[in-house]
Amino acid sequence: MAGVSWLESAVTGESGHAPSTRARFGFAVAMGIFGVLLCYGRHLAMPAHPGDFGLSWFGARSLLDGQNPYDLVGPGRPYPWPWPLVYPGTAFVAALPVAWLPEFPAILIFVFTSCALLGYATTKTGWARVPLFGSAPFVIAAGSAQWSPLFTAAMTIPALGFFFA
Repeated sequence: MAGVSWLESAVTGESGHAPSTRARFGFAVAMGIFGVLLCYGRHLAMPAHPGDFGLSWFGARSLLDGQNPYDLVGPGRPYPWPWPLVYPGTAFVAALPVAWLPEFPAILIFVFTSCALLGYATTKTGWARVPLFGSAPFVIAAGSAQWSPLFTAAMTIPALGFFFA
């Protein structure tokens, strides 16, 4: 434990030894699968509410069709969401790689990727942050296909910073 005092280790949960890349990758895949299971479970309970990423997916498809997604989302519109669309256009651009898929498979790919990246990001220096995957905010975010796991991962993986654009 060179460089890490016993007090610092007790407070932070860090041992001074980072997990191997292989261990982090395995944990990331497990958290991606966990996120997909949460999202699928929510889908079974609420099939009419596909998840927040569904809005970005629809926006991407609308752009590819040459339509304005902001005119198509909301009560009584082609994408019957309870509220008007408020996501920025960059969210639709980020969804373009999965726009060719049906909505729910695209959502599951997004949730898997977001949760796996968060799993990889949170284990960079140790396993101390792993309990966040059992927290209510994570469970709700993954189940609802929200952007927050991806944004949280992007805070520690510089290559993902473009998602903040």
